[in-house]
Amino acid sequence: MNTLKTTFLMALLTVLLVTIGASLGGQGGMMMAFIVAVIMNGVSCGFSDKIVLRMYGAKEISADEAPTLHRILRDLTLVAQMPMPKLYRIPRQPQMRLHGQLVLYCALLAKESL
Repeated sequence: MNTLKTTFLMALLTVLLVTIGASLGGQGGMMMAFIVAVIMNGVSCGFSDKIVLRMYGAKEISADEAPTLHRILRDLTLVAQMPMPKLYRIPRQPQMRLHGQLVLYCALLAKESL
């Protein structure tokens, strides 16, 4: 369901940008707005995990720092047959958050107090 919502919102943003581009610059403005929309959608899909990590000021957690957390996550990913995500520490809310568009590129954020 979230993928459907995201696709709908990205398509809506593209239509909005193309409409604004057409009203401001005719067919050339419409093409320019479409190119901008494609670039924006590509960047937001491809780099969403890095954007969120930087936004929260996340620092990667090594296996030496939190061996129990790494072990639990490794066990869970083995059972689910998923690749092991990187673990990051964030100094403020939320408590925990799993982020990433594709299973191959996800990251788990954990609050420092956990």
